[in-house]
Amino acid sequence: MDALPPFHRRVYNVARTIPPGAVVSYGELAAECGAPGAARAVGQALGRNPFALVVPCHRVLAANRRAGGFSAHGGVALKLHLLSLEGVQVQRAPVPATDPAVHAPAESDLRVPESPGSGASGASIKF
Repeated sequence: MDALPPFHRRVYNVARTIPPGAVVSYGELAAECGAPGAARAVGQALGRNPFALVVPCHRVLAANRRAGGFSAHGGVALKLHLLSLEGVQVQRAPVPATDPAVHAPAESDLRVPESPGSGASGASIKF
């Protein structure tokens, strides 16, 4: 890890503490790294994660609990699959019947609602 930029090392070290079944946002992870407001930089660091089996970047979500991106082969579908293997429930959110133009959301629009004790195991994703 010595060859990595210091900020990336910090992001990877903090991300490693996210337990299976828990999720945090890029902004929350940035704050934990001592860089509030650096959510995009956290996303860029995780997108270059060379330690996929050690640094669980799939547990990090975009703002408003959206699934966000995932740079590994399989994209967001793989991210959601990994989270489901860890006990995160994936559910479809109701689509308002008043808007017939609304279609199924893109995978990047999937959401994880806040759960009691944010970051706790057993979170669920609604999309």
